[in-house]
Amino acid sequence: GGTARPLLKDYAGTVRAYQWEEDSKHLVVEVNARTHDQFLRVDSQDGSVSALPVETALSAQDFSSSRTGRVLAYARGMGDSPSDVWAYMAGGKPGRLTNLNPQAKDWRLGAVQEISWKSQKDGATIYGVLVTPPDFKPSQAYPTIVEIHGGPEWAWWSGWLGSWHDWAQLLASNGYVVFLPNPRGSTGQGWKFAEANRDDWGGGDFRDVMDGVDSLIDQKIADPNRLGIGGWSYGGFM
Repeated sequence: GGTARPLLKDYAGTVRAYQWEEDSKHLVVEVNARTHDQFLRVDSQDGSVSALPVETALSAQDFSSSRTGRVLAYARGMGDSPSDVWAYMAGGKPGRLTNLNPQAKDWRLGAVQEISWKSQKDGATIYGVLVTPPDFKPSQAYPTIVEIHGGPEWAWWSGWLGSWHDWAQLLASNGYVVFLPNPRGSTGQGWKFAEANRDDWGGGDFRDVMDGVDSLIDQKIADPNRLGIGGWSYGGFM
């Protein structure tokens, strides 16, 4: 019967999931921030926010919170292994509870890192993920493939990239650099950024992607004569 009040309206990320605590005043909220997911505790009365020392990946948004909010269980995939179950207890440190894919430690996998670059159009900072081959050598230009995510209101993550549509590790293990950009229209940088390509598919968003490619060429990471592009859904359109 009360007045609706927006929470996290101006948060520089994207809310993905949430659960009430038993006091009906606080929420545990999972948010997508740039190329990572993290957890916040939000006071629904005054809107104050505190960050929990917990990080996961966009590909594994399942989590469960105890009624008191002191214990959190969640799925987390790492750059070098698929998702496992992790847990966090208030005042402690996150810990991994399972090892569901022990065979992953024997795979030749690429290194996964968040990267950023500037838009040549308006100077906006754009984020994405770079996966480099296992034998990657700096200042040696590699054949590079750009993988565009679907959505467009979605985002790539700094975590496990080896499933049915996120095949960066398959490509990296075969010697390719893989560039996964989150151009305007993506989640993870607030609602204004997510709506920044409205009525402009293939415009500013495509320029963001190409500015990222140019940045990799300038850093002598990507070979300008050996470039490829692929994607699914919105990524297929791009």
